[in-house]
Amino acid sequence: MRSWQRRCAGQSESTGGGGDLPRRVERLEASFGTATEGSLEERVGAIERLIGPEAGEAAEQHLPVTEPLAAVSLADAGLDTGRPAAPESTMGGETTCIVCFARVKSHAAVPCGHLCACGPCSELMRECPYCREPVMMWMVPRPV
Repeated sequence: MRSWQRRCAGQSESTGGGGDLPRRVERLEASFGTATEGSLEERVGAIERLIGPEAGEAAEQHLPVTEPLAAVSLADAGLDTGRPAAPESTMGGETTCIVCFARVKSHAAVPCGHLCACGPCSELMRECPYCREPVMMWMVPRPV
């Protein structure tokens, strides 16, 4: 961006202290009505003549792309995610409520039978979070 500004500043100094820019803006505004008529190529050509070749040169410049230095998770960075530290194998899987990811699954949806939510979350759910079927009731299964 600064190289563009320097180039513009250099051009305005070479053309008499910046008097060229207001004149080009006036020509652009005066030609705007004629530039909106005709084919697309004619309109693009008229605009290119008015803004000058330096706009095309600036658009063709390729800026360097920076590559990421490392991939870091929020936990690796030491940031608090607000969720309890749980092993990946249980996060939303076998033991953790799939709604809040904070409490143990304790309630199963009836009639589909999916064991997927804790008590507080099941009180708020009217559909099974797994299959989206309507839930008639939530029940707490007893281990045998």
